[in-house]
Amino acid sequence: MLKYFSDKGFNPIVITIDHEKYLPDRTDKTLCEKLPPNAEVIRTPIERTNLLTRLIDTGYLFLTDSISFRWKKFLTKSLDDAVAKYKPRFILVTLPPFSIMKLVHSYGRKKGIPVILDLRDPLTYWVSSPFPSRLHYNYLRKMERNCIESSFKTLVVTPGMKEIYSKIYPGLKDKFEVVMNSFDDYQKISKTRKSNSKFTIGYFGSFYYNPYSEELKRKKWWQKKPYQYFQYTPYDQDWKYRSPYYFFQTMNELFFQFPRYRDKTEVFFAGNKPEWFDNMVDEFALRDVVKHIGFVGKEEAVRLHENYDAFLITSARFKEYNDYCIAGKTYDYLSFQKPIIGFVTKGDQQWVIEKSGLGLVFNPDNAVESVQKLKEIIDKPEKFVKPEIEFLNQLKTEKQLDKLGSVVKTLFNL
Repeated sequence: MLKYFSDKGFNPIVITIDHEKYLPDRTDKTLCEKLPPNAEVIRTPIERTNLLTRLIDTGYLFLTDSISFRWKKFLTKSLDDAVAKYKPRFILVTLPPFSIMKLVHSYGRKKGIPVILDLRDPLTYWVSSPFPSRLHYNYLRKMERNCIESSFKTLVVTPGMKEIYSKIYPGLKDKFEVVMNSFDDYQKISKTRKSNSKFTIGYFGSFYYNPYSEELKRKKWWQKKPYQYFQYTPYDQDWKYRSPYYFFQTMNELFFQFPRYRDKTEVFFAGNKPEWFDNMVDEFALRDVVKHIGFVGKEEAVRLHENYDAFLITSARFKEYNDYCIAGKTYDYLSFQKPIIGFVTKGDQQWVIEKSGLGLVFNPDNAVESVQKLKEIIDKPEKFVKPEIEFLNQLKTEKQLDKLGSVVKTLFNL
């Protein structure tokens, strides 16, 4: 984004936390090396976590997270300095963290600077765990609506997300613009798969699934701890479908029906390993097939993408609306033009896999059908690589940033 705006004659100023100092284990330094040489990046301190901020992070104090509480004085000072020095024409704030939504919205209104909200996830429609109470939910809903209404535009990352927000806030539907995640260009594959080698499947990133949270959403109030009595779940969302549970179930059944495939298949997961992961692997007797390699940087991830024969994608199941998510890793997968194994529900994730011509969609609730599909993709992966280049080209970074550029041009009446 920085390079794009610089090339278009803008002078973008970025204000962010000094991640190398405060989050060294979660910082990929190789990405910083790709910044334009003239990029103005202001890296600020942030207060360390303590007992109070950990309490804020529970959500019970009407904040979604403690970032705003810990960062406010540093962010406000940096904004003041940037406004005085550069006189910005607009502020674009990327969310989450959702706690800074109101902070930046109020700052922009106070200074008379238009604000563009960049919603990577929805605030009040994301229900991977219960809200502390209906009162908390209504407070966040009102805050979300006010910020969207006051924004110049609110960017969302999928067509489904725009559709859902337009139904939740029908009077604000003209505020929403879709600017999807993207990939820079197609990757050149330097390795070819040997016919006698194992078929390797890769997964990168997180799952956003927590068994305890899922259990809380389905418990009656009297079955919970006293401080949880008033918890509120506004939508029926099952994030177990986002986990590899149904994929593991299918693999287990595949190996039961066709034992020889156990020696032909390997699955690798990269990212921060959740506590429940090993138990789920053991539940389906897959310890000899499934490996978790932990967090990897961007360069290592690219190397691993080259090595794997296919990629796994999953999605949550929503009752009220179709799935609105397209996992960010999807775009990396598409750039390699290898088959995607999509254990997904109806919605945008399914749509992008089918439209891309790369991979196969599996019904998580139909293990019999899924076994046959998985067997077929292991035997003949090339059958499922028929890239729809015209569609894929629309997902390139330049195309998506052109959409963002169009939003900015309307702000300046260009």
